[in-house]
Amino acid sequence: MKKIKITIFMYSLGGGGVQRFVMNLLNNLSLDKYEVTLALVKKEGVHLSQVPRKIEVVNLNSKKVHFSLLPLIKHLNKEKPDILFSIDTSINIVATIAKLISKFKGKLIIRQAVEFNEHSTSRIKLLLAKILYPRVDKCIVLSNDMKENLINTVNLSEDKIQIIYNSIDINNIIKKRSEAIKESIKGITSTKIIAVGRLTRQKNFLMLLEAFEIVVKQKESILIIIGEGEEKEKLLNKAKELGIKNKVFLLGYKDNPYKYIYNSDIFVLPSIYEGLSNALLEALACEIPIVTTNNPDKIIQDSINGFQVSLTKEALAEGIIKMLENESMRQKIISNNKKYSLKFDIDIMVKSYENLFSSL
Repeated sequence: MKKIKITIFMYSLGGGGVQRFVMNLLNNLSLDKYEVTLALVKKEGVHLSQVPRKIEVVNLNSKKVHFSLLPLIKHLNKEKPDILFSIDTSINIVATIAKLISKFKGKLIIRQAVEFNEHSTSRIKLLLAKILYPRVDKCIVLSNDMKENLINTVNLSEDKIQIIYNSIDINNIIKKRSEAIKESIKGITSTKIIAVGRLTRQKNFLMLLEAFEIVVKQKESILIIIGEGEEKEKLLNKAKELGIKNKVFLLGYKDNPYKYIYNSDIFVLPSIYEGLSNALLEALACEIPIVTTNNPDKIIQDSINGFQVSLTKEALAEGIIKMLENESMRQKIISNNKKYSLKFDIDIMVKSYENLFSSL
């Protein structure tokens, strides 16, 4: 049987949630059915070495996303894939333009990972999305909330939208979460609060530091943040300014964040906006109580598997303190989270994508 040719178009293979999603898909997709090529705006990132050998990686070698339009058109005209699968708003815009002005005759699937709002999207991107998104063949979103957002903001017809939740490799997380921690935090007996994500404005770690400054006055604790990004210096300076520098540990990117999450007491997601956070799902699989400001499709249910709080430092601090003060509730949540994580097992996601690719 002839393989379906798929080009996955994305920015790079850095250490973010989008990249983890792609790696989960690539490492579990049936390569007997699909011939997959990765077309990267920049051929770089921590996951490059983990790409399966059967998958070709094409470097579009562009300084910015919009500069990748012509190299992408050249690739599509030459390789003639059956499916172009693009990921992220700016990438989706370029992919749609490429479909319209190239000789590409296949299907375009885009994946929208965040809602359109004043925080996530510039006016020009929103305008381009309104013009271009109705021209795609299918748009993947991560939740029902996101589906409604796309219908209302970019006038995308409901029949073009499909919900496929992010996924986690539960067996791999269970295996890796038991590995030993070698950093100095291993011997610290204080309560451990942890957050994972790129150090960007979206992830809102500056507000988390302000909330932690309130928490630490009432509860002896440390804050661990895993991730890299452009706000690292801002965070270090903020921690110093707040007088909590010795209680905040920025560990950088970690290939195995699960052992740190599993050995902490509370996981915090303070984001201004999200689609469906991979880190949130991974925390579920690490069976840790969760406090979040972002809760698509009500995945986190208060006092059942965590708390949802409003987007202020006071509310976030209150949620963390409330969680720390109620040990019986914490233990109930730990027990519940294993069950809740099963809904997002990787096999379900991969099967959904394979069914989609084969149906177009």
